[in-house]
Amino acid sequence: MDERKYSDIMELVMPFLAPYEQVLYGRLFYLTHAQGKDQAAVRYEDLARVCNLSLSAVQRTVRGLKAKKLIKTHWQRKHAMLFTVFLTPARKRRLTTARPSVLDLFSREDRELFLTIRRGLTQEERQAIEEAAAEWLEERGLDESLLEDKRVELIVHERFGPARAAKYEHFFAPLYQSQ
Repeated sequence: MDERKYSDIMELVMPFLAPYEQVLYGRLFYLTHAQGKDQAAVRYEDLARVCNLSLSAVQRTVRGLKAKKLIKTHWQRKHAMLFTVFLTPARKRRLTTARPSVLDLFSREDRELFLTIRRGLTQEERQAIEEAAAEWLEERGLDESLLEDKRVELIVHERFGPARAAKYEHFFAPLYQSQ
């Protein structure tokens, strides 16, 4: 193992990660760079077991690490998820007041509909939405804190229908204010 890489992630990456992200990123680092590789194939269930996290916590944490551009996932049919682990430092973030998720602003009925739709998406559809949202933000130089809102917007526009989607158009205004 390259001790310099380990030193770099401990100084430049880990201080900017939440505890679950530290555990998962540390494990993925071990499976990749500590073994002299950039990628490792591993199942979410196995990550949950060895990191002592629930499956849903692993899934949420993977989304967070992807948003910070520290990992990239490559879905493979009938195989374990292929993880690419990057050694780039996480960006320092200013403390900001937390704003509610755009989903919290939906009516209860529409929020339940959205969650049902999102659960019904295939892995390929989820990954396509994730990549489209990240690319859209990157092209405009927008902060990754808007990633979840953009994902929600893409699903709403694609699956809600014009009348129902129009009710929520103004909730996505923060995505377009800094353009």
